[in-house]
Amino acid sequence: MAKKRRRKKPFATVVMISYNGEKLIDDAINSLLKQTNREFEVVMLDDCSTDSTPEKMRRAAERFENKGIRCRVYANKKNRGTGYSWNRAASLAETEWVCFLADDDMYLPERMESVKRFIQANPDVEWFYHDAVVLKESTGERHIYITPIFNAGKRSMEVFFKNVLQNKFIFHNSVAIRKDVYESVGGIRDLRGVEDFDFWMRLIEKGHLPMKLRGPPLFIYRSRGLDSSKFPYVSYYGAFTQSINDFLDRNRGKKRVYELAREFRIGVYISYFLRCMRRGNLVLASKVLGGMVRKDFSAIQFLKMAVAKFFRIFKGEN
Repeated sequence: MAKKRRRKKPFATVVMISYNGEKLIDDAINSLLKQTNREFEVVMLDDCSTDSTPEKMRRAAERFENKGIRCRVYANKKNRGTGYSWNRAASLAETEWVCFLADDDMYLPERMESVKRFIQANPDVEWFYHDAVVLKESTGERHIYITPIFNAGKRSMEVFFKNVLQNKFIFHNSVAIRKDVYESVGGIRDLRGVEDFDFWMRLIEKGHLPMKLRGPPLFIYRSRGLDSSKFPYVSYYGAFTQSINDFLDRNRGKKRVYELAREFRIGVYISYFLRCMRRGNLVLASKVLGGMVRKDFSAIQFLKMAVAKFFRIFKGEN
């Protein structure tokens, strides 16, 4: 039996959730075992998988312990979805800081070491993010994704929407956040496919402004595309519009931010409409168009954004 390494007090918890992730979870686990800094703990939560994921988690826990990394494995009694699972996993963290790792992505070796140095250098930071390497699963191509700045003081909410209107987002796995800040906004909501977008938006809305850890990318995001015939377009775009509608209800008095949020909602409608047309689902496309007309119709905005979205989608982009 391998001799267990002496364990140091962890400064952060890496939470990982999975549902039927047996094909790729080993890559995520191995990326944690290769970290140059091991002063973190791991919380793994299985969301009632029907494949070998639970067994892989149990075996991984032994490997972590042998490396001197504390690891605890939990399981939901029934499938609860990503929002509930992220929140439960984060609630089990016993450190001040929480990091996230999806079961199909990977940290680069210096990720946790860089996170610790950044926290030490910025004692007042509440949450922060960094750049990523995007791995296109279908071709194996890689490129660096440069995440823009989202902290602009009092204008941060406006900057948030300006960024997302250009399809520039913060990757979930690039974030480290204080546990108390995470819990102060109610954690992550169950909004399939857009939980992270909604969470960052609510954090900034509440005045919790992020910093950026500058430097080389620190994790690999596996891009699997949105164009699969099995992708749940209805729930995905429905979740986007629900998130924005809730935000608009809370911010009717903030004119500039309200206008930008409405523009983003129009973009969601247009994107969904064009995808439905592309797949030949005319009935669903007409419902989407009708919803947009009732909510946000603007002929000029529609033409401007439709052309841009058309070219993005047909080039295989989001």
